[in-house]
Amino acid sequence: GRNGELVPEAPLKMGRQSTAVWKDKKRYLDQLIFINKKIETLVDEILSNSDIPPIIILQADHGPASTFDDWNDPTRSNLKERMRIFCAFYLPQNGADLFYKTITPVNIFRIVFNKYFNAHYPLLPDRSYFTDFASPYRFRDVTDVIKRRHQKVGLGHPPGVKISTN
Repeated sequence: GRNGELVPEAPLKMGRQSTAVWKDKKRYLDQLIFINKKIETLVDEILSNSDIPPIIILQADHGPASTFDDWNDPTRSNLKERMRIFCAFYLPQNGADLFYKTITPVNIFRIVFNKYFNAHYPLLPDRSYFTDFASPYRFRDVTDVIKRRHQKVGLGHPPGVKISTN
């Protein structure tokens, strides 16, 4: 894929037989079947060729955006979908037991490095940030928004509000 990613980004998707297709529900399923087979083969190969139990982490950079109509005015459900990433682990010595229900991607590798490589990375706050294509470096903390019960988000910023990039 472009820029080294395993799964192509929208709008171009891969079909069941590795043919390029445009986004729609049936073809999305074909892409899922194709990628699942590739990943299953990759994981089987890693496991069968490892002399010691490997650490395997499969993680997306973001969740889908199938329900987004307006990137400037997302709803709570849009944000929850976008923040829910695919993440699968194969960790020896019960490593996955160290993960907790509210973990965010910022702490996954810190926990893995601390457990398996004797690192001492402190855990960071588990926060979720959103940005759009028009202003990709304006990060908006939506952690509390995705936990609220009402739907409209209203992510506009009053003048003078500084956006954290942490």
